[in-house]
Amino acid sequence: MRRAVLLAGGWAHPGHDQVAAVSALLAERSFETRVVRDPADVPATLDDGCDLLVVAACWFSMTDERYTDEQRRDHAVVFSPALDQALAKLRNQGCPVLALHTAVICFDGHATWADWLGGTWNWTTSWHPQPGPILVQPADETPIEFPAFTVLDELYQGLDLAAGADIVAHAEGHPLVWLQATESGRAVVNLLGHDHQSLAEPNHRQLNGQLLDWLLRN
Repeated sequence: MRRAVLLAGGWAHPGHDQVAAVSALLAERSFETRVVRDPADVPATLDDGCDLLVVAACWFSMTDERYTDEQRRDHAVVFSPALDQALAKLRNQGCPVLALHTAVICFDGHATWADWLGGTWNWTTSWHPQPGPILVQPADETPIEFPAFTVLDELYQGLDLAAGADIVAHAEGHPLVWLQATESGRAVVNLLGHDHQSLAEPNHRQLNGQLLDWLLRN
């Protein structure tokens, strides 16, 4: 059985919804899923073997002035050399990665992570309004075919996106889903997935399944 490692939890996102939704999709594809909620456990877990990395965590250093010292003490995550090395090694091995929602906030846009995903949160320009209805529309040319659908979620905006990213879906002119294929392997980013209501929406669930299938295609 193939093994997936799912990173979950963190600031304002406990991760329960993402774990349940993603684990179900992975089980349908004969994956055993190991859930990791503590960043300190990531290097050892990845060393045990990983055929697919899924990140739905919200781990970052919280250096922005909007956060209090108390919040930093309880929730800040520093991108340690051990974590950097573990992710870089996994990427070099060609392991595919599925990055959901807050994954683009993880690790503060560190070069290893941003380059792997082909895009990242920018603490100067990125933001999102309160959750609301989002009309998700397919891009004109994409290997992932799906119908337009409406989902209640957070619309991330103003991210840094690599020129080579292959946009799959957008809303109001903002990229929502993209593919990143390089010599090192494949990555998929889906900025949607704030909670169970979004992830359980039938068309969104089907889209996530298609994204997984693209990632795992030889």
